[in-house]
Amino acid sequence: MEFASFSIELLSILFFIAVIAGLLDTLAGGGGLVTVPVLILSGVPPLTALSTN
Repeated sequence: MEFASFSIELLSILFFIAVIAGLLDTLAGGGGLVTVPVLILSGVPPLTALSTN
């Protein structure tokens, strides 16, 4: 998987989702419930999305 195929808009959206998931994870746990679906919807293969969690 190459990072050059991602646009700057998609990378910025993924960054802000990761920040929101990190805040959610510190408060209540379960930040992976936010990040995994967003990664899969952005085009990352499911096994890669699950392994980043």
